[in-house]
Amino acid sequence: MKKQILFILVLFICATAFGQNKGKEYHEKAVNYTYGIGGVKQDSKKGIEYLKKAAKEGYAQAQFAM
Repeated sequence: MKKQILFILVLFICATAFGQNKGKEYHEKAVNYTYGIGGVKQDSKKGIEYLKKAAKEGYAQAQFAM
């Protein structure tokens, strides 16, 4: 029983960490498109799309920006 609970806890932590990484990636893309940096052309619509994706992934900075 303890092993099952530990396994579920580890699985949850890994899933949360993956979501944060994906959210951070989306947020970085949102910033790049919004301000036209990082070798991309400025496109506010794409920036907002990526910001929404980052917020859905649970990335706090994106949620705050929304």
